[in-house]
Amino acid sequence: MKYVGTLWDEDKLRRRVESLFEIEDKMGVMFRTFFTYLPSKPPVHPSARTFIVLPKASSPFISHFLQAPNTLAGDETEAHTGMFDGKTNDGYYELGLLTAQLIREVMFDSRNKLTEDESNVTRHRSAEDSAKPADSTPADAASEQLVDITS
Repeated sequence: MKYVGTLWDEDKLRRRVESLFEIEDKMGVMFRTFFTYLPSKPPVHPSARTFIVLPKASSPFISHFLQAPNTLAGDETEAHTGMFDGKTNDGYYELGLLTAQLIREVMFDSRNKLTEDESNVTRHRSAEDSAKPADSTPADAASEQLVDITS
């Protein structure tokens, strides 16, 4: 219970998620949680089941929790432990495709961020160039570029 007890401590879980949300917001590190989801199977299981305590539906974090449906598992533990096995999880390939899509989003966002940063550097250098006096020589410009490169 020492290690899994936290799974039922909603305050600790909420604080952890808040910290991850803050990291995503400030540092741009994507945070998503895939959770096993077993659909209802009346009459034995009249409602759907999960292995975790989800944030409340009104929480800003709920959109970061993504269902990984599994209709093969007999219970939540089987669904959780068999999550990454195509033989025990009929949603395994969908989970892989969604994961690949999220990785793609992160890569494109990262590439766009780098492009923005490069554009900002170019605009900054252009502004510096336009601020130079008209009588500067090519040697002066080369000297200034050397300083820019080494600082």
